[in-house]
Amino acid sequence: MKFISKFILIIIGFTLISALPALVVNAVQVSTTDKGVGSIFKPYFTTVYDNVVLLFQPENWVYQGFRKTYPLFPMFWDRYSYSMKVFVLSLIIALALAFLFMITIQLAPKKVRKLLISVFTILESLPDVFIIISLQLLVILYFKRTGVLLAQVAVFQEDIYTLPVACLSIIPTFLLLRTVLFFIQEEESKMYVDLAKVKGLSNVRILLIHTFRNVLYSLFYRSKLIFSFMLSNLFIIEVLFNMDGALQFLTRARGAEFIIAATLIFIPFYLFFSLTEKFVLQFIGESGEAA
Repeated sequence: MKFISKFILIIIGFTLISALPALVVNAVQVSTTDKGVGSIFKPYFTTVYDNVVLLFQPENWVYQGFRKTYPLFPMFWDRYSYSMKVFVLSLIIALALAFLFMITIQLAPKKVRKLLISVFTILESLPDVFIIISLQLLVILYFKRTGVLLAQVAVFQEDIYTLPVACLSIIPTFLLLRTVLFFIQEEESKMYVDLAKVKGLSNVRILLIHTFRNVLYSLFYRSKLIFSFMLSNLFIIEVLFNMDGALQFLTRARGAEFIIAATLIFIPFYLFFSLTEKFVLQFIGESGEAA
């Protein structure tokens, strides 16, 4: 029931957001006339009602381009699948790299560990746009010097993946790494870690079987912020790489088209976090609902 009620509330939020352009336009018009404040909100709620009605008229789901009107489907599916492929590939790479770096740092000598953490902290502090543009420039400079194009730096006729995926996975890797190292450091101060060492368990076994397992739940909830960060970065990447993706579409969609597009983007993440939460709870041996 909680799952459904949250979903409905979010859809209502998308519906209210879809009519915001009408609210802004009416507010500007009222500011230049002697009309009352009430005249701002009446057209807004009328637009909300029209958008809701349009949701039940699939034959009228269209996207207004610069010179032409297109049916919403299958046009949106192509953009949606492209963005989701880039996002999922970036997420998998970020998770894998963060896990490998975590093991490397935890098993390294203390001096090497401090050095690695310092390096990753500096890299994490770099602005996203700076990293994206730097990678594009490096590819261009390498092409000028060698004549070998390592990867396409922008979309022209066909979709590109190498650079967008690389750019989208870099910062999340460092964020995940910093987060998991923070939680592991907290766990290492607990008595069960000392007890495991006294029993003669190896550092790898303690790290992977005991410590990492206990930080999964906290890491899962912190990962929601990282997902949000990745989505915002995906929009930046779509702009800088000239990608015709779902998030660029979302900024231009209006009315019912915005509600449909936002819902389709939202559903996979909502289902993922809802199902993953149950899996994590079972994996670490806890039960009950999350706070």
